[in-house]
Amino acid sequence: MEKHKLFVIVVSLFLGTLFLSTIGSYWTGYATLENSEISLNLYPYPFLKYSNYNSLYIVIPDHSTLKEEEIANNLAESLKSTKPLYPKIVKLSELPGMNNNLILIGDSCTNPLMKYSSKLSCTFNLKEGEGFLKLINKEKYSMLLVSGYDLESMKKAANVLINYNLYPLKGNEIIVSGNPNNLYTYYLFYKN
Repeated sequence: MEKHKLFVIVVSLFLGTLFLSTIGSYWTGYATLENSEISLNLYPYPFLKYSNYNSLYIVIPDHSTLKEEEIANNLAESLKSTKPLYPKIVKLSELPGMNNNLILIGDSCTNPLMKYSSKLSCTFNLKEGEGFLKLINKEKYSMLLVSGYDLESMKKAANVLINYNLYPLKGNEIIVSGNPNNLYTYYLFYKN
């Protein structure tokens, strides 16, 4: 009888640990890594965790262009994977709160959430033809800025995320350049 009780206790502990490390973390929303460990090389984490949307919103400017909406839809499609529903795409004024993981599309003049430094221009001091990705980690949530010198450059930055398996993403800030019509000619410059 004692062996049976011991077996039940061991199996229960194993199943409890398995639950907490998978589904339990999804329900509680706690990250499995420290903020200092999260970088673009883990993308799509922290926006996807255990193949589920991790409190994710894709945010476009209130007065978005068709190109920005197209970029948001393409990013949502790439994150959808095998799920029947897309992640939520919202306009800035519709965002329910800041305690979420956000992928921000636009520039610092059209999307005020992207103003992480007052010294930068609307185009983040980029040169013509350069796209921009920046991951900012805050306490339990992260923001990913997807921008560029212009809309075509912004699309280049988004294409790197959409095709993240093709590129060696690393660090928290990347500048993307290259031919906008050919994914294989993109050059990634890592700022940190």
